Amino acid sequence: MVSATDALVSTPSLLRHWDADAWHHLTRAQSYSNNYLRLVSGNTAPGLTSPLNLFTLVTTCEDGEISIYNVKNRSHIRKHMSDIINDWDDKNLVIMVAIDQIGQNVYIGNGSRDVFVLDDMLDYRHTLQLPHGIQASTDMMVHDDNLIVCDYASKGAHIVTRKGPGTELVCKLPKPDHKDEDRSPCRVSTDCNGFIYIIWVGNKSGQWRCILTQYSPDGHHLLITKDVEGNVFGIDTVLTDDSERLILVTFGGKLYTYGLVVES
Repeated sequence: MVSATDALVSTPSLLRHWDADAWHHLTRAQSYSNNYLRLVSGNTAPGLTSPLNLFTLVTTCEDGEISIYNVKNRSHIRKHMSDIINDWDDKNLVIMVAIDQIGQNVYIGNGSRDVFVLDDMLDYRHTLQLPHGIQASTDMMVHDDNLIVCDYASKGAHIVTRKGPGTELVCKLPKPDHKDEDRSPCRVSTDCNGFIYIIWVGNKSGQWRCILTQYSPDGHHLLITKDVEGNVFGIDTVLTDDSERLILVTFGGKLYTYGLVVES
């Protein structure tokens, strides 16, 4: 049994450096026998990539295009949100995508309190509305029967329910008090033990600064706060042969890997 104080983040190591002029998207996916990290690069509008199940990836672009790729047979489904949602405004942007791998649901956020739920064929299921006090979903993660929501505009991170037409607030995650900077959450991920990782960003003396935080699985306890070099736009975990690692990607073209250490 892993307790909240047992999961630690070690000193990061620089994994690689790439051309910062191209867009790069980070995801984790699983091959036949082991997990691998997939980096997708291109010159189109920035988007997101997330694994739906063992062989399929969901990719989105800001302009509303969404696709599902099967990495086993290389087939794919491609749709635009305006073809899925009748009242989709072409001015809307796809800000975030979250995946429910058990229920095969795809959650799409467009910078409002609405979250659109699609099935594994990209057909519309229903719409969730986030609780009052949350302005928009900047990033989101399925966490058991709940959603972890990063709301950049209101400068808060929340856990809300995801069952039924509405959502209810479960808890608000403690905000890090760090060097007198007013920070907002921008990216979220979880590890295999349920611990929550959030990137908070703030502006100090005209410079954007990021910190990495680790929370207990229930979101009530802030466990670790660490400074991060560079402006992070991607966070995820990946399983290696002998451990799980946290991956951070910066706009400056660097990818950092953190060891997730469990002490007995």
